[in-house]
Amino acid sequence: MLWRAAAILGVVLRIVIVALPGNQLRAPWSGGGDAPKYVLLAQNLLAGHGLSYALQPTALRAPGYPLLLAGLMWSFSDHYIVAIRWIQFALGLGTVYFCSRASGRAFGEGAGRATLVVGLFFPTLIFITGEVLTECIGAFFAAMFLYLLVEALKSPSMKVLAGMGFVVGVGGLFRFNMAGLGPVGILVALMAKCSRPAWQRVLVLCICAGVVVAPWLLRNQVEFHGKVLYSTLTGHDAVEGVLSPQGRALPGDNDRIRAAEGWLLGEIETNDQSRLQYPSEAELNREAWGVARTLWREWGWLLVPLEAEKLTYFWLGTDQIFWTQAFSGRQRLLRWVGVASYWLLLGLAIAGWLGARRSAPALVQVCVFYVVFLTALHLPFPMLSRLRIPLMDPLIAILAGAFLGSYAGNANSQPTSGGRRGFATWWVSSCILCRSAFSMGKKEAGLTLDMKTAS
Repeated sequence: MLWRAAAILGVVLRIVIVALPGNQLRAPWSGGGDAPKYVLLAQNLLAGHGLSYALQPTALRAPGYPLLLAGLMWSFSDHYIVAIRWIQFALGLGTVYFCSRASGRAFGEGAGRATLVVGLFFPTLIFITGEVLTECIGAFFAAMFLYLLVEALKSPSMKVLAGMGFVVGVGGLFRFNMAGLGPVGILVALMAKCSRPAWQRVLVLCICAGVVVAPWLLRNQVEFHGKVLYSTLTGHDAVEGVLSPQGRALPGDNDRIRAAEGWLLGEIETNDQSRLQYPSEAELNREAWGVARTLWREWGWLLVPLEAEKLTYFWLGTDQIFWTQAFSGRQRLLRWVGVASYWLLLGLAIAGWLGARRSAPALVQVCVFYVVFLTALHLPFPMLSRLRIPLMDPLIAILAGAFLGSYAGNANSQPTSGGRRGFATWWVSSCILCRSAFSMGKKEAGLTLDMKTAS
């Protein structure tokens, strides 16, 4: 069958993506990232210094990935980078598998097959497989969560809800924002038509998540003397959400952040003795939140267009168009093609969501809450497209597959005029946006920089 051939080609493409970088920390298409920070934490762990920089405890990064890297360094020595990429290759296939299972369970076998192909060729899900960063693992847990979410609505059981709690807990140990899946899980537990009372369903989910994440919370309480529970990065991120909302430092951004906070993140995430001139991360985080609140008051209503701009980064990937001037021409072209492909898939997903309103109303309601809540959770912080990928792109793959499966005549989900109209409307809008983005991008970028300078 054609879908089998496409699936094989997709797997081969992913093998190339994983094999091409070899033992290099950064892939040829990477624009940078925080990989060296995770490696440094892993090296400190192996040296017996725990999760720390310059022997100062840290909670700037979730512990899961540094612990995994440390284990691979111990097992594979200098080849740990190759090992982590092949692990992420397997997890990437797992992401596609769970997306396909979720789509098939919710919308029928045809939708499951379509989602399998969509997931294998989803540009961002391919991109993160070769990156030594947490996005690939985050996408895997999000896809597993979405599969269990569908199961909880279709065939609810305490075992499924316990699994959702476990996924929330483990995911939160690899990426802090994965904890946002918890309220979504609670909503599903309340909606699930199970024989057990609602409070028992919610309790099981919360206990399973809490048991997993409890050691990290207790460690932070001990190391920071009761001043930190989950993360010490939130205050700095809130400052960046105003002064560097695209999440990628542009000329002048670091100067503004230093003027506001008195330090830069790179000066804290180091083993250099200069780290000792700053207080603990608990104190830095508290002070950064004070700075962020001051910035919010100063900006006032200017925060409204700023948040609108951040939403375009998050949902339309415009940060990959407007803020990549420092990259090579080849890298920029690759990212533009990826963004255009993503727009098409997002259009298919919207059409799939519109078409599913009658066939799966409960799932559609949960998806709306999932999207709105997790998007709102990021509004105070930088909203670069990388933050969207692990949480939203598996859902986009599922809904895009649902539309393609229904359009192909899947008996469980007939194509609807609403779905077709939704796709047509979105596709026309995307074409207009694509044209205007390239013609007006420099003008918009200039206005944004002017706003920052005025602040």
